Amino acid sequence: MDGATYRIAVPLLEERIAPRFDTAQRMLFVTISDERIVSREIVRLIGIHPLQMAHWLKDEGVDIFICSAIDVITWQSMTNLGVTVHSRIAGDAVGAVEALIRGTLDEMSIPCMGRGVGCRRRRWRGTEDKDNP
Repeated sequence: MDGATYRIAVPLLEERIAPRFDTAQRMLFVTISDERIVSREIVRLIGIHPLQMAHWLKDEGVDIFICSAIDVITWQSMTNLGVTVHSRIAGDAVGAVEALIRGTLDEMSIPCMGRGVGCRRRRWRGTEDKDNP
């Protein structure tokens, strides 16, 4: 990261990154300036539908979103609005922000489980040939 100011959002489950952003009940907002955390705020997510999350985050001034699992529609909405999304990240929420500042966030990534953004494995249903992805 360069010396600019960024606002980062991380969906929470206790103090960790929520396994699915759309089930989180709280959001951590962190402001970074000159590669240092200058403010932290935790907001309860009440009445925000997951499909409205991208617009709400952009309205809150978020530049970067760190999460674990995210659906393709929301990911596309966020990136279309100019929000950078770092998905498949697990661990301590503040630790993830600090890793982003250091440039080591990839070390907190989790393996792809076959669904979601960036996964190539397909799920087969019904009578489809399961041996031929």
